[in-house]
Amino acid sequence: MTDKIIKDIKVLFIIKDKKKFIINCIPYLSFFYVGNIFANHIGSYRGGDIIDKIFQAILELDKMSFIPSIRVTDLLAGISVATLVKLIIYTKHKNAKKFRKGKEYGSARWVA
Repeated sequence: MTDKIIKDIKVLFIIKDKKKFIINCIPYLSFFYVGNIFANHIGSYRGGDIIDKIFQAILELDKMSFIPSIRVTDLLAGISVATLVKLIIYTKHKNAKKFRKGKEYGSARWVA
C-alpha cells in the first residue's frame, strides 16, 4: 500500500517537457498567490482566535493588500493551498472513468 503511494508521488515530480510543465503550473501559481495574500490579510489582524481573524478578514476584503507576503507562515499557507488543489485535481483525474468511444461499456449487453 505505501509502495503504491510513494510510486504515485514520484510520478508527480517527473518532468519530461519543461514548457508543458510550466504551462500546467500557472493555475497552481495563482492558487499559491491567493493563499499567500489571504494568509497575509488574516495575519494582519491582532487579538482573538483564528476564527475571529478569518471572519474579520472576510468582512473586510475591500481593505486587502494584493502584494504577496514573504513571511514564512504566509508562504506555507500559499504552498498548502496550491498543493491541496493539485492533489484534488490529481485524484479526480486518476479516478476518472475511461470510456472508449464507439465501444460498449458496462455489464449490460443488448441481444437482438
